[in-house]
Amino acid sequence: SKAVLPAAIVRFEVQPPADATLAPAPIASAAQLALSPDGRRLAFVAARRRGVSQLWVRPLDSVEAQPLPGTDGASFPFWSPDSESLAFFAAGKLKTIDTAGGTPRVLADAATGRGGSWNTDGNIAFAGSINGPLSLVAASGGVVTPLTALDPAEGALSHYFPQFLPDGRHF
Repeated sequence: SKAVLPAAIVRFEVQPPADATLAPAPIASAAQLALSPDGRRLAFVAARRRGVSQLWVRPLDSVEAQPLPGTDGASFPFWSPDSESLAFFAAGKLKTIDTAGGTPRVLADAATGRGGSWNTDGNIAFAGSINGPLSLVAASGGVVTPLTALDPAEGALSHYFPQFLPDGRHF
């Protein structure tokens, strides 16, 4: 029988590149970084001095982060399940970009995006406005459908930051 080793503990500090600063979230205490599902890369929002915020990706086996061109004004990034693409909000839209490069694709209107989650079926649940329900769109684009409904009787004013559960259907 094989001995089971304890899980390794990893501690590290994440600093933006020397000529950039981490960008503050559009709302207080909201995450502006996302760890890839494979645990190998960290995406974060930062801005060069006197520049606009954009997505940066840092492999965890390196100390160098690289900006993703075309992601100006990015906020609230989240990863695809295969760790190859990122989704984010910018210029009133929900967008995706391949981390190997390329041009971002617009998936949906999202006037004031407030988080999203991408499941293995290729669907994205997202909050596209500050006073609305969650919506669903295919990661390849298409029709946006309501995912939740606000119930004023319960005092619900908005739904933010969805997360798919491990089964990929519930959130």
